[in-house]
Amino acid sequence: MMCYKCIRVERLNCNRKTTTTSQTQMLNKDKIEEWILPHIPKGKRGKEAENIVGVLQAIFYRLKTGCQWRMLPMKEFSTEVPLKYGTVYYHYRQWCSKGIWQKLWIALLSKHRRHSNLSTIQIDGSHTICKQGGESSGYQGRKKATTSNMVFLCDDNGTPLSCSIPEEGQHHDTYNIECTLKNIIEILTCADISVDGCFLNADAGLDTQSVRTICSSYGIECNIARNKRNGKKQDKEEYFDDELYLHRFVVERMNAWIDSYKALVLRYEKLSSHWRQLHFIAFSIRFINKFLVQ
Repeated sequence: MMCYKCIRVERLNCNRKTTTTSQTQMLNKDKIEEWILPHIPKGKRGKEAENIVGVLQAIFYRLKTGCQWRMLPMKEFSTEVPLKYGTVYYHYRQWCSKGIWQKLWIALLSKHRRHSNLSTIQIDGSHTICKQGGESSGYQGRKKATTSNMVFLCDDNGTPLSCSIPEEGQHHDTYNIECTLKNIIEILTCADISVDGCFLNADAGLDTQSVRTICSSYGIECNIARNKRNGKKQDKEEYFDDELYLHRFVVERMNAWIDSYKALVLRYEKLSSHWRQLHFIAFSIRFINKFLVQ
């Protein structure tokens, strides 16, 4: 008979194999070659040039599982040319510095704009705990931890459209809101998506005059819940539709979907640009699997 420790080790190995197989199929080789590889720079890659798909699969695996770079199961992604985790991280870092993942997301949005449902758009902020500190991180008293705050925009189907540059966690969603909205809408503008005439759902945390003024400058109609701190409801003349506001649940669903990528649940990246680029990778994978694969 096998002892308890042997049985436990055997089960862990079986679970690890199952997880590895399922995660590497998140985007298989054919999908990567068709939708991702054309946007990757064709610079000098040395011996790893023959297995650049394996590098991409390793990055996607790390995004999905949240494991450390050194814990990547490199044998699963190597072909004739052995891969090392340092090689994977090197490519990831280089592509982040060049904004490749953001360009990939913009290209997908621009080419497949018909899949975006802009009957209403939803906006919401989200705090993420930063385990290693780093850029754009600060202590958030409500969570009793160091966090980064990002603001996300999605369409009426809950499909993510854009995200802001991370801010320090001690700030609320309306901190530096002009730059935040500018960064978010800039992604859509680059993808040739117009927000003029769109209805924007937002919670009471964004019920400020500055938000309404900025949205008005972009032609966005605000549907923001009332903030009790701003006075009585009858004193306000701003438009608000209760039935339209019910559509806001899709942004909460989008946040729950983002949490399925374990590398996005907790932040370990020191650089805020690397952290933001991870989100663009997740957006792209989601978009390809949902709309571009039959």
